[in-house]
Amino acid sequence: PALLLRLHDSNEEVVKAVLEVVGRVCQGETEELFKPVMEQVYLHLRYERSVLQERGGLIVRKLCMCLGARKVFLELASHLEKEEEDVEFAA
Repeated sequence: PALLLRLHDSNEEVVKAVLEVVGRVCQGETEELFKPVMEQVYLHLRYERSVLQERGGLIVRKLCMCLGARKVFLELASHLEKEEEDVEFAA
């Protein structure tokens, strides 16, 4: 989770590097970390609106490149379906 705080960084290259590390952590033998990490990404985007607005597209695209679009979107959708009451955020 501390690594995700770097998603606020003004340098886009730092944000991309963070997402690559997150992607690597969630792959391979550490696959069991995917769901908890994606939950943290979801919560970060949910409660840090500035990150969502400024970097949301980049974050989702980069995770999709690292982990597979279907897998990322299904996991994020499951959180939206279960937890989200804020229609503006869900859109």
